[in-house]
Parts: sequence; structure tokens; C-alpha cells
Amino acid sequence: MNTEIKNAVELHDKACSAEEMGQLDLAELYYLKSAYAFEQVGGTHMLNAANAFNALAILRASRGNQAGALCAAKKSAQIMENYRAQSSSQDADLIRGTAWDLINDLINTELGTRSLFSGIT
Repeated sequence: MNTEIKNAVELHDKACSAEEMGQLDLAELYYLKSAYAFEQVGGTHMLNAANAFNALAILRASRGNQAGALCAAKKSAQIMENYRAQSSSQDADLIRGTAWDLINDLINTELGTRSLFSGIT
């Protein structure tokens, strides 16, 4: 395993550990760093980048940061769309589906919190 991949994996592991220990700000930082590290490696590791963005989206949503969660989920979906031809597998389908499920859930949550009549006087 080359150094860049090893670094990306270590960052992802640190994110998971920080999340388990309740250090959520640190977990967000490590998920973000690992996602970008996997992106830099490229190739099949783009799946790992998208997966890290999904994890970040879930963490942010659980903390009430809907806008941040939506941004991370959209980034995951964008990665998966850009690498659709290279990433056709059950894992890719799961990661892609998770990103779109997150996006739909976050948008529906946002729409559900707005009143149809807000802004009408």
C-alpha cells in the first residue's frame, strides 16, 4: 500500500474512532481530510472518497447541520456520477444510492420545516 493510500485510510480510521468517542468536531475534520486524501489518490479510491463524504453527511445531519450534510452528500453524488463508468459494482451502487437517499431525505426534511404560507402577509 503506498503512502498516500495509507494516510487516507489512517485519516478515515481516526474519523471513526473520534466519532465513537464523541469527539464529533474532530470526526468531521478527519472525515473531510480522508475524503480529499482518497480523491487525490484517485482511481478506485474515489469510492472511498464518496463513502467518506456520505459518513460526513450522516454525522452533520445527526448534529443538525442540514446544509453541511447536504453539501457533503452532493459531493459524494458528484464523485459517483463522475466515475460511473469506472465504478460499476455492488459497492458503488450502495455508495451512490446512499448519497441520493441522503440528498432526498435532507431536502424533504428542509421542505417539511417550511410552511407553505411563510412569507405571505
